Amino acid sequence: MKSLFYLLIGLLPLVQSSATSSIIQKPLDEAIVYEVPTAWRAGNTTILFPSEISALYGKDIAAQEQPNARFLVSFVPGNYYLTLRAFDRNAEDYLTIIYQRKAYIFHLVASDTPFRTLTFFNPKRFAQNAPVAPS
Repeated sequence: MKSLFYLLIGLLPLVQSSATSSIIQKPLDEAIVYEVPTAWRAGNTTILFPSEISALYGKDIAAQEQPNARFLVSFVPGNYYLTLRAFDRNAEDYLTIIYQRKAYIFHLVASDTPFRTLTFFNPKRFAQNAPVAPS
């Protein structure tokens, strides 16, 4: 009985990590194409930037359901976030987000295990606040 208890306790971190794996944080880098598994059956995927987003561009992405749209986007100019949802299991497209005069490319793919939130941070800001070593 004790061995079963220890086995279950040992598996607990695996269960917790898989539950939180849909909440992602990444540094901003305009030289990367970000792969974004996007919700399609339930819920949505939210992408958050450190501050206001300037613009969005996508070929098969619409703000309301349309016959030629593969993704639904909810975005208000001036916000620092947007939400996405794929219309079908095979949806795939690229989204360009303009942020602080730079273009960030996102490869959106419908997924059964989507990112629920993808939060970007400015790596330079964190590097400036890093502790200083005595040397």
